[in-house]
Order: sequence, then structure tokens, then C-alpha cells
Amino acid sequence: MRTLLVLFAMLGAISLGFVFPSYVYACSGGGTDNIQNLLERTDFVVKADVITVDDVRQNAILSVDSYLFGGAGPEYLLFLQADPVIVTRMTEGDPNGACNFFQPELHPGLSAYFFLTRRADGVYLSSTQWNDPNYYTFRDTDTTITLYSQGDEGYADHVLTEDNFVNFIAEFGESTVTEPDTSHSFPRFAPLKITTEIGTQYLLPVDSGTPIEITPDFLDQMTVSVMFYDSTRWNEFYFHESDCPGDDCIEVSPDGINRAEQHGDEIVWFGGSAPGRAFQFSSTGDAIAIWHENRIELYTLGWQKRDQPFGEVMLLNSVMLAGNIDDLPYQAAWSPDGRIFSFSDADGLWSLDVYHSSSEPVPLLTTQEGAIPLALAYSPLGRYLQVQESSERYMLDTVSGELYPDGLVSADEQILLAFDTQADEFEPQICYLAPNRECQSLYPRILQVSDNEARVFTRYTQAQWRNGYSFFVTICERDMPTDCIVSRIENQGSGGYWYVDGSFWSEGYTFDYLATGDVLATVQNAFTLLINDEALDLSSSLNGEIASVEWLPSLFYDASDR
Repeated sequence: MRTLLVLFAMLGAISLGFVFPSYVYACSGGGTDNIQNLLERTDFVVKADVITVDDVRQNAILSVDSYLFGGAGPEYLLFLQADPVIVTRMTEGDPNGACNFFQPELHPGLSAYFFLTRRADGVYLSSTQWNDPNYYTFRDTDTTITLYSQGDEGYADHVLTEDNFVNFIAEFGESTVTEPDTSHSFPRFAPLKITTEIGTQYLLPVDSGTPIEITPDFLDQMTVSVMFYDSTRWNEFYFHESDCPGDDCIEVSPDGINRAEQHGDEIVWFGGSAPGRAFQFSSTGDAIAIWHENRIELYTLGWQKRDQPFGEVMLLNSVMLAGNIDDLPYQAAWSPDGRIFSFSDADGLWSLDVYHSSSEPVPLLTTQEGAIPLALAYSPLGRYLQVQESSERYMLDTVSGELYPDGLVSADEQILLAFDTQADEFEPQICYLAPNRECQSLYPRILQVSDNEARVFTRYTQAQWRNGYSFFVTICERDMPTDCIVSRIENQGSGGYWYVDGSFWSEGYTFDYLATGDVLATVQNAFTLLINDEALDLSSSLNGEIASVEWLPSLFYDASDR
């Protein structure tokens, strides 16, 4: 994606907040580039092969054969042409156009020369201008490309074969060809957010073991680099804690594209507004639900839908709510595909097909003894719904109406890992959903015996599915609350037997798993982070002990997420 030049005339300061000045946009690089300027904004020139691409073939992992400029760098780089949030904007219907468009598709096996600049989150962008190629290829010894240099008498053009190209870079870059540095680890597919016990947030770049403190200046830099114009801030959904509902509260859509704000009894978002006292974006960011007087109104957002005229905000549906409007809950949940909306009123829990204008709410659960059942979250494929009723939580099968214990449903919705998601420690069970069988308990304890001691782990404190047949857990020692391990539990595939993978466990008290790339980040102690097999000592980088880690969205676009 190209750098955007923003030309503007305004009084006062520029704000990346909710109110924006008027901009006139122009794509950078209208004229012919020259090698001197190009190398000034380039960190590396590499010859590399594309080895892995994302679902839209915009981003790739490069295997570097050699460095022509910039010295020795990593053997593998994450090359980004279009950030996933920008891909989403384009596929859903970009409102402003500007310079957002799909770049040439990348394919495994492509061998080319790349001019690259490193972004703060560790990805590499093309440093050529928007009207120049993102990379240069030579099909054979007779293939030529043309580059330009700036001399005393103006521009000079250079028609180059591959050998001439390498010499040309060496001459103007005053550099020599070097081998890649193989000591660097393979790039991760997403940055990692690290939060310390005193609340400071850091970003671990995809190619580095040194975290960067998240400051307003850093977020401004990343916002301009990724989002370009009137927009949410970069990854605002993950760095902004919503206090909605409430006057002047702000909430960001899950896709990171839209932002809504409540002003008294008015809800305002990018593209529209409507009266209301609370709101909630759909899971896909295509619609918004607004609680207004004694009903919930559901609107499109004005520009997200592909087949909707730009700027047209449509009332999709509206439902009446039973009970005193002052006592109605604002808690609701959207199905993963953004089509089904589950909400509550005084009579109970309901489900609505938002995009079918003549649909009627379908009752799911009725209110018993004044306890209104509330929808919290849908399972990955949308069949099961986590419900809270007073202080109790459980899972509802929205098709059969059957109730299951609280817990986490696997991605294929075959198994429920049942445990109290509100508890600090728990004893998990395995509940088979398809076919339906009785729940079975996991090991009540895990024993680790060494020459010097025997450790007994009985207190599960964290769980996360890896796939349909394995999950990660944090388990703490019976008599020592701070003595914990992170382990993987797998299905042996014979008789439904689950076991602890003895070859996979490590000291640690919290973790987060990233499915893209199969990467596990484990906090081993106050300042040590283990990412798969790589241990990082962060004691000199953080201002406090690590409290939690969270993977940000993958930089490889995944079509299944939309």
C-alpha cells in the first residue's frame, strides 16, 4: 500500500479523533522517481522468493536470497501490500476511494527484487511510488527494466538487465551484496500486545524481541501508516476500553473500520446517526443495533454493504420491547455472520433475523422469577449461545433448545470444553456435542516428578482451544498459587481419551494462542516471554511485571473471518 499525501487547509490543530477536518487527497508519486530519492526512503533492497501468501494474495512471507542495500537483515520478512483492515474496506465498499486498491497478486514461487521500508510493527512495505512496481522481476537474461537517476543535467534513464540492476544498486547505494542474517527468528503473523501490572501497554513487533511502548504518538504514526484518512485509530478496538452505554462514550466496530459515539439521546457513527440511548455494532461491522425508547432499531452503516448506495443509511428492522424501558438490559449478542441478533426484554431472550424485514423475534428463553436471561456471545459457527441468568452462565443450543454447562465451544462446534468462565480456577470437563454424549471430567491432577521434588497441579486457571482435538491450559500447583505451567491437552482419538501432552508444557502463568502460524505466547515469569520455543527476556524493556498478553489481528488476511 502506498503512502498517502494529505493536502489540507484548516485553522486549528489536526485531530484523529471523532471530528475531522476536510481533506483533499492525492496519491503520492505522480512524477518519475529517481534512484537517489528511492534509496533515501528504503531500508533494504533484497532479492527474495515468495514462500507463503494470504487468502487475497496481497501479503506474503519472503525468503531473502541476498541483500543488495542496507546491510544484512533477516532471512525471512513479512511483506505487506494491503493491511487486512484496508482489504476489508475495499471488499465491503470503500466510501472514499482515495489510493486504496488491490495490489498485484503475489504467488508462491515468485522471485523478485524488492525495495523495502520497515514499519514500526515489524512488517515491510514497498518503498517504490504508487505508480511504480512493488517489485521487479527478470524472466531471463534478456529481460530489462528502466530506472532513473538524478544528475546535474536532469534525469537519466538506465535500461538494466538483472546483472546491470545489481551493479546499479551497488553503485548508487554504495553497498555490496550480503547474505541474510539467519540468526533472526521467523516473523510472526501478528504483533503481540503486552500489558504490565501497572497498566502500561507495549507492542511486540512481528520481527523483533524488543517491545515498543504504546503511546499516543505511536498510535498516530500507525494510524497514518495504515488507515490514511477519516477513520478509527489503528487497532482501536484492541487499545480502547469502551465505557458504553453513557454520554460521550465511544465504541469501535469489531472489524476496526467504524466508530460510534453516544451524545445524550443521539448515536452518531461514520456515515449516519439515529436517536438512542445505547448501541452495539454487529460482529462483522455491517450494521448497528440501537436501543431507542421501547424498541431496538437496526440500521446499516451507510457505506459498508457492497450492494448499498454510498451514504444511504437504511432501517433494516425494528422490534418492540416488553417491560419498563428504564429497566431494560442493553446486553445482546450477534451471530458470527452478523445476521442473527439475540436480545433481551422483560419477557426473556429473543433471536431476530436482522436482514429479513418481515421476520418476527423467535423466543429462546423466558424470564423466570424476574431473572432475565442475557445473551453474551455466540460460538464460532453460531449454533451455541452463551447466556447469563443472574449470576449463572450456561450454553444454549439455539437449534434444539438444550442447555449445557458454561465453557468454550471448539471451532468445529463438535465439543464443549465446560468450565465456569467467571471463576479464577476451575475443573474442566469435556462435553461432546455431535454426537451428544455425557460430559466427562479431565484429569483431576497432573503430577510432575523429578529427582528433587514432586509437583502436583490441580487448579486450572485458563483454557483456549487450539483446534477441534486439542486445547491449551494453565494449571497451577495445588499448594503454591504462583507455581503454574502451560500445557496442551489432546484427544488420543481412541475412545474419547484425552491426555496431557508430556512433550509440550512449560513454566508459565498465562498465555495467548494465535491460530495463524500456530503460535503460542506464554508468560513464564514476570519478565520472560516464551513464543513457541523462543524465550525473550523483557526485563530491560518493560516498566512492570507482565500481567497479560494478547495477539492482535493477523496481518495475513483470512477470508473465513468475513
